[in-house]
Amino acid sequence: MKSVKLPPMTIRRLSFLLSIIAIGLASVSLYIGPDTTALTCVNRGKSSGILSACTALIENPDTEPDELPVYLYKRAWAAGRMDDFEMALADMNRALELRPNTPLIWVYRAFINNAKGDFFAADADFDQALALAPENLFTIMDRAVIYTGRRAYEDALRDYERASEIDPESKRAAIGVINSLEKLGAFDQAIERRIAAATQWPEDADLLYNLGSLQYGTQDYRAAISSFEAAARLDPDHELSLFLLGATNLRLGNISLGKSYIEQFAAQFAQSMETDGGLYRRAIALIANVTQLAGNTEFFFRGASYAVIGQPELSRAAFQRYLESGGRNAMLIMQDLLAPYYECAGANCDGRIDEGYEAALNRYIDATANEFLLDKY
Repeated sequence: MKSVKLPPMTIRRLSFLLSIIAIGLASVSLYIGPDTTALTCVNRGKSSGILSACTALIENPDTEPDELPVYLYKRAWAAGRMDDFEMALADMNRALELRPNTPLIWVYRAFINNAKGDFFAADADFDQALALAPENLFTIMDRAVIYTGRRAYEDALRDYERASEIDPESKRAAIGVINSLEKLGAFDQAIERRIAAATQWPEDADLLYNLGSLQYGTQDYRAAISSFEAAARLDPDHELSLFLLGATNLRLGNISLGKSYIEQFAAQFAQSMETDGGLYRRAIALIANVTQLAGNTEFFFRGASYAVIGQPELSRAAFQRYLESGGRNAMLIMQDLLAPYYECAGANCDGRIDEGYEAALNRYIDATANEFLLDKY
C-alpha cells in the first residue's frame, strides 16, 4: 500500500494537536467552586485566557494550597500551547514539587517535553508516571499517542496492545492497535482486528465504515460494500458510507446503484449544510475552494463527488445541472472552484483567464480524481 502524503506540520504542532485530544480524555475531575476565574483556568478555552486566569489564581495569596498544583499545571499546559516552554516547564516542575506522586502531572510534563523536542525527557516523564501507576490505562495510551506522533509505530502498537490487555473493553485501545498495524503495513492483521472490533461493538457505524475503507484500500471491493452497507443500516445519516457505497459500486460497474448512493449522499450533505451551515461551509472550503454556494447545492455535491471518484462524464453532467439551477451566481461559484485549473491563473496573469470553462473543468476533474485518498493504498 502506498503512503498518503499529509500536509506538512511541525512535530511541535502535531504533538500538541494529539496531546490536547489525549489529555482531554485523561483529565481529573476537580471541584473548584463557582469562581469564574478558577473555571476559566481549569476548563478548555483560548490559551491566553487560561494563562491569565491561572496566573491570577497562582499569585492570589488566598488560593488554597491543595489547589495551587492544579493551577500551575493548567497554566503550564496553556504556556506550552503558546510555545513558551520555559514557563511551561517551570510551572510543571513547581507542580511536581508540590505533588510528586500525581501521575497526571508527569504525563502533562511529558507532552510538553515532547513538543519541545526533548524526547529523552518526555520518555523519562512517562516512565515516572507509570512507575507510580503501572496499569494506568490513560497514561499508557497517552504515551502511545506520543509514539504515533513520532511515527514510532511499533512502540505505539506495544502500548496499545498492553492497554487492550488491561482493559479488553477499551475501544480506544482497540482502535489504536488497528491504526498502528495499518501504519506498519500489516493490513491483513488490521482487517482481522477491525472485523473483531466491529463484532465487539456492533452498534458503532464508524468501526464498520473504517473496516470498509481498509477493505476498499486493499481492493476487496465486495467486502467493502458489505461493511459500508452495514454502517449505513446502523446510521442512515452516515454520509461517508453512502459516498463510498457509490464510489465502490461505480468502480465495480454497478452504475445505476452507484449513482443512487452518490445522489443520496449529495442530498444528505446539502441538507446537512442547511442545518449545520458553519461545519459544512468549512468542508466546502476544503473540498472546493469556495465558501458559499448558489443554486441547487445537491447537484454541486454530485459533481464534486463524481470528480473525486473518477467519473468525469457524470461529474460534468452534474455540474451542468448545477449551472442550470443557479444561473450566473452558480457560474461565479464554478469559476472560483476552477480558478487554479485555467491555463492562465495566478500572479503572472494580471487577472486574465485565457482558456475556456470546459477545459478548466476537465483539468479539475482529472486532478481531483488523482487525489482520491482511498486509491493511494
